[in-house]
Amino acid sequence: MLYFRLLCLAALLSLGCQVSSSYADDHTRNPVAIAVNTAQTTTKGAVEATVLPQFNSLHQSQVNDFNVLVQLAAGPSINQDRPPLDLAIVLDRSGSMRGQKLTDSKLAAIKLVDGLGDDDRVTLISYSSTVSRSPSLMMTREGKDQVKKLVKTLSAGGSTALGPALFSAFETLGAAGNESRVRHVILMSDGIANVGESNPSVIGQRAADAFRRGISVSTMGVGLDYNEDLMTQVADQGGGRYHFIENSQNIAAILSDELNGVAGTVARNVRLIVDAQAGVKLIKAFGYPVVADGQTSSIRIGFMTGRQSREVMLKFSLPKGSVDSAKNDKIIVGGLTLKYDDLNADGTHVKIQRAIAVGVSKSKAAALKTENSLVSIRLSELEAAKRLKIAATMTDAGNFDGAKDTIRQALRSVSRQNQLSPSPRLNTQIGELNNAMSELGQARSSRSARKRYSKKYKSRAYKSSKR
Repeated sequence: MLYFRLLCLAALLSLGCQVSSSYADDHTRNPVAIAVNTAQTTTKGAVEATVLPQFNSLHQSQVNDFNVLVQLAAGPSINQDRPPLDLAIVLDRSGSMRGQKLTDSKLAAIKLVDGLGDDDRVTLISYSSTVSRSPSLMMTREGKDQVKKLVKTLSAGGSTALGPALFSAFETLGAAGNESRVRHVILMSDGIANVGESNPSVIGQRAADAFRRGISVSTMGVGLDYNEDLMTQVADQGGGRYHFIENSQNIAAILSDELNGVAGTVARNVRLIVDAQAGVKLIKAFGYPVVADGQTSSIRIGFMTGRQSREVMLKFSLPKGSVDSAKNDKIIVGGLTLKYDDLNADGTHVKIQRAIAVGVSKSKAAALKTENSLVSIRLSELEAAKRLKIAATMTDAGNFDGAKDTIRQALRSVSRQNQLSPSPRLNTQIGELNNAMSELGQARSSRSARKRYSKKYKSRAYKSSKR
């Protein structure tokens, strides 16, 4: 308790805050005043953290849910050379990959290998009914030639041992631990896991275990028949990214983007730890998995590249009577700790601690004037993304009327927020929701059209929640 109070005192003495440029654009259009003394910005190493409450003061009528936006901003890499990579490329060679999909996957893998440096190391893992794993090879000229030769020999046939192949990648990279190297898995599949472990929760938990050991994983779903719930869960739990690739000709571009992101890593194993006060509950972290242990919750962020930003919205439930029982006109919500490995400092473990607190007001009108519109705008985006995902799921099930109603609700909500706080980001969200509405007619035409619509807009919703 004393620790949190001291942190809160430090927060009150803080005089400034910084926000990302896109949010700064929104703020200039918003007449609502922001009390900057409750925003906290901390820089210690490669990542800067800013904590923004939705309201700087609360009235007793508002004390139910309390939203806090944590903005993470990575600085540039200060190293002349990027950190070396330990990369596991996990390719699907099951029967459904036969033809152009496997051809494009092989060409993309070869192009990726050509872009690696001598200090990088690659393990090629391919799977169908069984799993094949190459030796881990340094990407010298000879090593590249060996990997490319192995890629060219791959042929399609059999079932989909996705789980065992991914576990093999974790085992390989786990044995190659080195604080100065970035360990990353790229998993590609076009189908449903049906050999060995196939439960998304179990596979996701293995990805979470790997993340705790400094291994991240990104997933790529190719075509319209893969399990996006599995692929998103693995990426979430593994601290990586999820990509929907409808056309296999786009695999090379996505792989290149993924490699550029991983190669530019300045902070890995990034996570937020929330220690909530007694009676306070962290309800969710929008778009990110949360592991709770009593009043302590851990949120996996993943890796961050140079000059990348992340936004994590935290929703808390405050106990009844919080305003009346507040001491020194402050409600202490809890403590926030940002942890990561700083690759600008040879993998040094960094820990930054801040308090989460909010003021109280006897006037509801006065409390409402302390709204931080930047947080409300982001919250509106996240709620719209949630509804878009629901609508996509309804469409896949053939419930077109339900999907239309859900999108209409999202449009009303975002438009209302945009009237209160005009924002280019909300305008973009409105445009996407209108597109989703107009494309519902085409989705009715066939089963494949429904699947295409569902995967497209689930992917859009996923990316919006990860901004």
